Parts: sequence; structure tokens; C-alpha cells
Amino acid sequence: MINTRARQQLNTIIDSIQQAEIKELEQQRKRLAAYMDSHKADMEEDTDIATAIRDLNNYLSDRAEAYITTMNRIGKLLTGRDAVAEFIDANGLPYVECGGCEKAGKNVPLWQKYTLSIDEAAAYFRIGVNKLRKIIEENPDADFVLWNRTRAQIKRKKFEEYIDKLNVI
Repeated sequence: MINTRARQQLNTIIDSIQQAEIKELEQQRKRLAAYMDSHKADMEEDTDIATAIRDLNNYLSDRAEAYITTMNRIGKLLTGRDAVAEFIDANGLPYVECGGCEKAGKNVPLWQKYTLSIDEAAAYFRIGVNKLRKIIEENPDADFVLWNRTRAQIKRKKFEEYIDKLNVI
């Protein structure tokens, strides 16, 4: 067991990291939002800009998710508390474990999921991630694409119907 002094020093380091990370992520999100507000016309005309914006938003979301997951894991180690679960319980929110259904003790097979992430769709359909991103970029309003903010999800059955009509990808 770590002694009290060591825990206090570690908590000081953790607090410092948290403050810096939160501040930096917030600044980056604000800069990106300001850019998006001032360049709406460019984003509508230039698909490369729109794709870059989507990728940057995904990066910031992934970074924030990784930060929250890591800090919660560290908190569990030091205090035995699950801050995320406590927040969810206190606010009556449904619990969805990042990266799967570990909380429920079961993983949903890909062939039973309604939507798939880009990585899951790549594995399921045996199509490269870059090819899938290109298909989505060329068909952003297709009925097989579901947008969660800036993150595309593939509706599995609709995408199956789409590729059934193709001879070449």
C-alpha cells in the first residue's frame, strides 16, 4: 500500500495534469469551433476541409474519452471509487462502457449490431478503413450512414444492401 505522503504527492501531480489537460482541450475545441463558424461556406464547398474538420473533432473527442477513462481508472486505483459510475447513477443516465459492454458482462457480436464504427465495419465487411471513409465522404447523406455529431456510424443492414448492388468497390 502506498503511504499517505506518497499519495498526497501523487494527487498533486494528478491535479496538475488534469488542470493542464482540461484547459488545453477546451482551448482546442474553442479554436476549432471559431474556425468552423467563420468558414461555414468553405466547409460546404470544399469536402477536404469538411473531412479535416470531422477528423479533428473525432481526434478531440477520442482524446477527451481517453483522458476521462484514464483518470477514472487512476481514481479507482487510489480511492476504490468509480467516479463515472457514481455520476451516471446520481443523474439517472444509462451506462455504456467505452469499447464494449464490459459492465453488462457481454459483448454484442458484430453481426447483431445495428450500427458499426468504421473499424468494426472494416473488419466485418473486409473493406479497408480508408476505403470506407472515402465511401462515406462521397455519400455523406446515404441511408447507410448515421452521424453521431461528426462521427460516422455504418448501418450494417443498409450498407449490406448498398454493397450488394456493387460489382467493384
